[in-house]
Amino acid sequence: MEALQVAEVDATEKTQLHGVQGRFPERTSPSHTTFRKVEAKLRTGSFPSTVKHANHTIQGESNLTRQTKAVNPHVSLRVLGREIRDSKDTVHIILKAHGYHPFKIHLSQGLRPNDL
Repeated sequence: MEALQVAEVDATEKTQLHGVQGRFPERTSPSHTTFRKVEAKLRTGSFPSTVKHANHTIQGESNLTRQTKAVNPHVSLRVLGREIRDSKDTVHIILKAHGYHPFKIHLSQGLRPNDL
């Protein structure tokens, strides 16, 4: 994103709106009230914190996820999520909590029947 010019910072709302329209003509321009609200929040420092709270209750699905992963350890998180009808993020949280890692095992060494 382009840096704001000093002149645009001190300009009126209408001038700010025209500045955005000039730089990004293909985009829909925000209204003048949007600029007013953002400016007020910047002056007071009242932006809400964006901390995510981990309120996950995933214990019931934990056994089903682990059993499904044990049957086929090469299954991806997305496929596993579709099979148990849950999101891939929840499946990832469950598997990480039980020590599984989101990678597939590829054995590259070993004897094959034709090697003997």
